[in-house]
Amino acid sequence: MSTYSCGTTPAPFGFAVGAAAAEEQSRATAQVLAELPPGLWLQVTHPGLDVPEMQAMRPAWDPAGESIARARAADTAMLTSDAVAAAIRENNLELVGYRDLHSAECQ
Repeated sequence: MSTYSCGTTPAPFGFAVGAAAAEEQSRATAQVLAELPPGLWLQVTHPGLDVPEMQAMRPAWDPAGESIARARAADTAMLTSDAVAAAIRENNLELVGYRDLHSAECQ
């Protein structure tokens, strides 16, 4: 079994919403991916769609606040963007699943 340096990727973006924010989120994520040192990294996102079911959901910390639908849709747009796909391809990054994370030995 291999031993890896492990961690979570830096998050240069916050709770982004809308098409322009999703585009900025894509650029920022692509830059983070391009600058990662070798190792095993976890990128945490919350993808979703801006649909009635998601629009009915509110964040637990602000149940009377704005729906989470637009922010979740921005995460989906970022994850499926050409910029992020290119960063993964150009930097020879390998996408893995949770099984790989569970079995990795991290320093």
